Amino acid sequence: MKQAVGLRIDVDTVGGFTKGVVPLIKLLDRLYIKATFFIVTGQDNPLRGFPRLFSEKGFARRVLKVRGGIQQGAFGRSETTVKESIKAMKDSGHAVELHGFHHFRWQLHLKQWGIERVRQEIKNARESFRLLTGGYPHAFAAPGWETTDAFFEAEDPFGFTYASDIRGSRPCYPLVEGKRMETLQIPVTLPTLDELIALERAEELAHMRIKDGDVYCAHAEFDGITHLPLFTRFLEGNMKKECTFIPLAEIAKRTNNVSTNALGYKTVPGRSRMVTYQRTKFQESKE
Repeated sequence: MKQAVGLRIDVDTVGGFTKGVVPLIKLLDRLYIKATFFIVTGQDNPLRGFPRLFSEKGFARRVLKVRGGIQQGAFGRSETTVKESIKAMKDSGHAVELHGFHHFRWQLHLKQWGIERVRQEIKNARESFRLLTGGYPHAFAAPGWETTDAFFEAEDPFGFTYASDIRGSRPCYPLVEGKRMETLQIPVTLPTLDELIALERAEELAHMRIKDGDVYCAHAEFDGITHLPLFTRFLEGNMKKECTFIPLAEIAKRTNNVSTNALGYKTVPGRSRMVTYQRTKFQESKE
């Protein structure tokens, strides 16, 4: 029996749209894979994150490690427009969902935003998504897996079919300040390529052990440009091991007996900022 692994692809910058999306779609078409693309809908680029070089410990070192992907992804000559890239996603049958308005602004300011400010940010992103795609998104993914209690309170009323805001091990409903949220979370379970690059262990992607129900998050700026051959090896190698890659909505449909889990915040290897993660019952009992 084949193992089903969710494939999520984030497009964080204009450079990711214009240089990374089309090569990824050509690869997925060749391998008969359907994925979920999560897109930012505001005009953004890595320069917005410049203040983090001075305020965030470890960020400058991480940027130096991953600079190849950032340079080519963000500042190279455009090959397609943002709208052309989105049309290519939809024409090839991939799901297109929402990854916020400004990725870097979110990471810089989210912790200072209250519920209404977060709600306005999501609303602005949804309206921009509608203008770009012709419809509203069915799912949301918080930029950088960075959230707050206020974020979950703001997200729930939008009625997304599912969200992918956290890292973890299995689908769950978040428990926030003692309240069960109603938006199903599909966590990313595997390390990302940019994290492996920061650790100088990029080749591990091609040999990563995966299991049924895992979720991998690719990035157009990395997996789709400089490291496309490595990402290709990851996909092809696992397909030879009887693995099939599917959109996140399919993971949601296959989910039964969903747990309710408290959330925590921690740094993961290769990433300088804290991400939101799903606590297991064992972790909760230890803390």
